[in-house]
This record gives sequence, C-alpha cells and structure tokens, in this order.
Amino acid sequence: MREYRLELQAPPDTVDVMHDFLKSVWADHPVLESIDEAAFETALAEIVSNVFKHNPPPVTCAVDTSVDESGIVATITDSGAPVPGVLDDLGMPDAEAEGGRGLALVKLLTDRFTYERRGDVNVWTIARGSLGAHA
Repeated sequence: MREYRLELQAPPDTVDVMHDFLKSVWADHPVLESIDEAAFETALAEIVSNVFKHNPPPVTCAVDTSVDESGIVATITDSGAPVPGVLDDLGMPDAEAEGGRGLALVKLLTDRFTYERRGDVNVWTIARGSLGAHA
C-alpha cells in the first residue's frame, strides 16, 4: 500500500491542484480500473470544492490518500466551519434545484463516505474498492 499527502490552501490553490495530484497517484497504480479512478476523483473534487466554496478564505485542506491494487481511500481534513447533519439526508434534490447534488453524488460514487468534527477541523473519509469495506 502506498500513501500520499496533498496540502491545499484557498486561495491560491484550486481544485485543479487536487486533479494534478491524482494524476501522479494514478500513474503509480495502473492496475486500478479507470471507472474507479473517475468515480473517486469526482467524489474527492466534490468534497474539496465544497470546502473551498462554503468557507471564507483562507481555508486549508489536507488530503491523505492510501491506495493499492484493490482500492483507494482518502481522508480530507479541513479548517472550515462545522457541518452538522451534513450526511443526514443525501438524497438527490428535485430536478429543478440549482444545487445540492454534490454530496449525494459522493455517496453514490463511493463505497464508504463519512464525516465527523474533530476539535476544530472537519474530517471527511471516502473510499472506493475493497478498501472501503475495512473501517
């Protein structure tokens, strides 16, 4: 199992930095299925972009990732405000709604999705593949 870490601060960092980070992770693990890579990357981008969008700058975000041939898991720690009840209702909103799909999409794309507040930071965990079954 390999472990990777990315530290972001917005501004100046954007979600593009996270996409570049994952390119190097995927290059190290060519045995992961492309569907798993795409689903995981989309889920991670949703969380990171929500952290940046819903918190006043500057906001910090660290992404700790573990990956092997059977799957990938990331723990995202951010300095944003608490998000109570965020995972209570992750159904898709009505078709006319202009937002509210991001975290519901994360749930659909991952095998495990958790959130908790630890002290003064938010901790999000996502996993795809058999690594998602161990937690």
